[in-house]
Amino acid sequence: MKKYITVFAILFTCSFILMGCSDDSEEKTNGEENIAEGTENDDQQDNHESDNEDTVDNGTQDEEISGDDEKLQEEEKNQPDNTGKLIDTDIDSVYEDIVQNELLNEDAMEMENSNLDWNVTELASFSNKSITFHKDKAFFTYYMGTYSINMKDITYSEEIDVETDAQMVSYEDNLVFLQTDKGEVYLHFLDTETEKVIDTTKHDLKKQTDSISNTFLYGNKLIGITGLNGDIYIFDLASKSLENIISMEKVLGAKTDINTLGFDEGLLYMGNMGINSFLYALDVDTGELAWELELGEEDIYAQVPTYPREAVFMGDSMHILLENKAYVELDKNTGEVLNAAEFGVTAHLLHVTEENIIMAHENMNEENEYIVSLNNKTFEPNWAVRVDGEHHDYSAAVHDDYLYTSVLNRSLDSDGTDWYKIDIHTGEVLATDTIEELQHQNAEGLFFEISNERMFLSDGSTLAITPIE
Repeated sequence: MKKYITVFAILFTCSFILMGCSDDSEEKTNGEENIAEGTENDDQQDNHESDNEDTVDNGTQDEEISGDDEKLQEEEKNQPDNTGKLIDTDIDSVYEDIVQNELLNEDAMEMENSNLDWNVTELASFSNKSITFHKDKAFFTYYMGTYSINMKDITYSEEIDVETDAQMVSYEDNLVFLQTDKGEVYLHFLDTETEKVIDTTKHDLKKQTDSISNTFLYGNKLIGITGLNGDIYIFDLASKSLENIISMEKVLGAKTDINTLGFDEGLLYMGNMGINSFLYALDVDTGELAWELELGEEDIYAQVPTYPREAVFMGDSMHILLENKAYVELDKNTGEVLNAAEFGVTAHLLHVTEENIIMAHENMNEENEYIVSLNNKTFEPNWAVRVDGEHHDYSAAVHDDYLYTSVLNRSLDSDGTDWYKIDIHTGEVLATDTIEELQHQNAEGLFFEISNERMFLSDGSTLAITPIE
């Protein structure tokens, strides 16, 4: 009995000892876990402090980057947003719409010519853009000499003693124009009644300069633009003084061949030629760029033409046709592309209204040649007029809601220039005619103007004038 009691006592003691060891083990394990947690918390605290230090450092860097960003954002603020403005259409799809909607008017193919009494004068090569209208006269430059035409009886004057091929501009009762000679620029005032130069002021530029390629009137200021040199001369006509010279080389940071696209409300619109072409709007009051637009961005794959037609301004919009005949409508104040379409090399921009643009499609690969009125937002056709021949040059003038269009066939066997009178709203063809003598190719294109109830056409070699039909 004692033996069993002794064994039981020993087992009880051992069990108690084992329980104590187990508690120590748990405490030890818990202690290790607590130590581990403490270490982890310490690491998190260290990392948090480190993050705070990084945040302070990065804050300084962010402030520096933010300063650069603000500068970049300020520069980008002057750049137009031109995303998604190109409409996927071309002249072929326009023709499909014309045929599908039965809009093609072929009346002109069957009409007899009106046989208008055209007064035709064959000269030689002269600049179309030198033609200027003042009251009842037209002035033009021919072989560095200037002549006038009385638009009432279509009589020509003797040569006026002015050697210039620059544009003349009407100012009060005179014509004003600029002339350059080596390092000097001259401002001339021509009395239109006596056809004599009545005043000339000379300004020494102290450097060589190019001839004046374009001239614009801006209030009491005359603005002259040179070609390759890219200098812009601003004259105050009241004081007859040279007010400012703007160097486009300094404005753009490099010497660039500049073509003038037009002038409107203090902004001079220009473009440079080349693979990387730009359009520029220069504020002539400040001498700084109002905006610039790189062509080729946002799918506007085009260049400024070598001989660009002047842009058409309508409200706040500027409408231009680029080298590959991509049509672009821009906000003239910001350069934002409002609308664009690549109509192709056979397209010609004739006229713009508030709601429509009027274009022509020349004959290529035996396709129909036609004049078409398009909605200027959707490019859906309103009407179309078929014209005949292999034409390569178009020009138009609008008078009393009639579109007067001349189309020049400049092929080797040219039959001259066709003329059409079209109702601008309906596309109804009211009259047609042909001017056989007007058949010469001119880099500046066909000139068409209406003045003093006379239609005035020129191909750069021949003048054709007749009373408006």
